[in-house]
Amino acid sequence: MEQNDRKNSREWAEILLDWQESGETQREYCRGKSIRFSTLNYWRNKLRNDCRSNLMVKVGSAALPTVTVRNTPTVQAGEIEVKLSGHESEELLARIFKALKASL
Repeated sequence: MEQNDRKNSREWAEILLDWQESGETQREYCRGKSIRFSTLNYWRNKLRNDCRSNLMVKVGSAALPTVTVRNTPTVQAGEIEVKLSGHESEELLARIFKALKASL
């Protein structure tokens, strides 16, 4: 990755998700992708702290309708609570759980 190739926080969030899914250590991932370890670590900490500050994690770009259902399944991590409809795809659930794990 060239130094002039500046990325925004959304792009770094996707890079971090890719790293987590890779199963590699941070150093291995950085070496393979030509990313500075310190840069990846900076964005990991920044996004984690931003997430804690906002207490909100964006897991998708599609707007989902709000539905009130009895016995709505919820997932909670610390102070973050996610109410589910019960119709989420496996992919969305995996992204939610990874984002919650990263926020802890």
